[in-house]
Amino acid sequence: MINFIGKFHPLLVHLPIGFISFWLIIEFLERISSYKSGEKTKQILLISSAISSIISSVLGYFLSLSGEYNVELLDEHKWLGIWLSVLLVLISIIYYLLKSKIYFKYIYNGSIFLVCILLTLTGHHGGSLTHGEQYLSLSQLSENKNENVVEIKDIKQAVVFSDLVQPIFNKKCVACHNTGKLKGGLLMDTYENLLKGGESGAVIIASNSAQSELIKLINLEPIEKRAMPPKGKIPLTTDEKALLTWWIDAGATKDKKVSELKPDAAIMAVLTKFQAGGNAHNTDETPSLPEVTAAADKDVQAIQMLGANVQKMANNSNLLDVRVIINKKDWDDKKTENLSKIKEQVYILDLSGTAISSKSLNEIAKFSNLNKLFIQNTNLDDANLEALSNLSKLESLNLYNVPISDAGLKKIASIKSLKKLFLWKTKINQNAIEALKKSNPELEIVVGITA
Repeated sequence: MINFIGKFHPLLVHLPIGFISFWLIIEFLERISSYKSGEKTKQILLISSAISSIISSVLGYFLSLSGEYNVELLDEHKWLGIWLSVLLVLISIIYYLLKSKIYFKYIYNGSIFLVCILLTLTGHHGGSLTHGEQYLSLSQLSENKNENVVEIKDIKQAVVFSDLVQPIFNKKCVACHNTGKLKGGLLMDTYENLLKGGESGAVIIASNSAQSELIKLINLEPIEKRAMPPKGKIPLTTDEKALLTWWIDAGATKDKKVSELKPDAAIMAVLTKFQAGGNAHNTDETPSLPEVTAAADKDVQAIQMLGANVQKMANNSNLLDVRVIINKKDWDDKKTENLSKIKEQVYILDLSGTAISSKSLNEIAKFSNLNKLFIQNTNLDDANLEALSNLSKLESLNLYNVPISDAGLKKIASIKSLKKLFLWKTKINQNAIEALKKSNPELEIVVGITA
């Protein structure tokens, strides 16, 4: 309850700022003109400033108990706020008791000067806590200006993390995840801090976007309590989500360029939008997505109601990225059957962590344009895996932590279009994996620790 009450600090802190500002404006006008406000007006403003400042300080203390802020910066902000409250109380008392004294104007004028200083410093520290220590600095203005003029002329030569990923974090995430404000104990200002994770552990699992907490949170509906960015903040666009998902699946590297990570047609369609001029550049080099008719809105809405997030691959494409993100354990074979209504449009399908059985593979095998399939962390077995050989456009298959055996691997080997295969924590023998690598050297097999 204390933490909840403390959340009203950012709202109520504007009350003393407003009262103090009105009081200072009146004092300024009286000194440069014949304007006279009246003694009662000043007394009311001073008393209101003092009371609201005290309340705001108490709520600020409650908010500080959440532990989400930089301790040193928070301590400075707290004491500046307290001294400002004390000074406003003293000025109110002095104004009421010593107004008639000859030395009053010297004390009063000095107090006005101190209020201006304390209000400025307190506000500066508050802004730094909320938006980062450099938020109100002139150097940050220069950095932002330089950021805005940087253009990616050749998307294939762009360093994925520094040129594409970190700018997204800076724009949408760092305001709440910086050295001043440690929301969830997570820092997102550098690659190293990002990989450290937060209070709940790692937020990125390299080569496994489906199990990366970051991707789960940015794909939650805005009404969800854990959705990121939180309600009221600017959400990530479909293209930004796609870029982050691809970057993690490609290994979440720091220094590799786009060309080194070998993006497929789908992600290249997204990446070119981050290049200066967008799709106007390198259109001949960018593979086009298959053309399909649009899925019926009612069918898409029905699938979303079941707990799946359905998004277009690109603005000019009818292909869909379908990911189950809500109540995964409730998603079974029967719900998978509902996807047949959009089987022609599904390009990416994420059923990771769901309760599907091998029966669902027969349904998935009908998705004629399926390019990526995520079925990790499911209880699938070797049965019906051969059905996937019907997917002539399937290029990526994630079977992380799925109890399939060598027999299942032989069935997967019949998928001629496959380019990337994830086989961490399976029952497949390492010798069988090595044999597949020799028979298909172009197939990239990502293997961690096998059972």
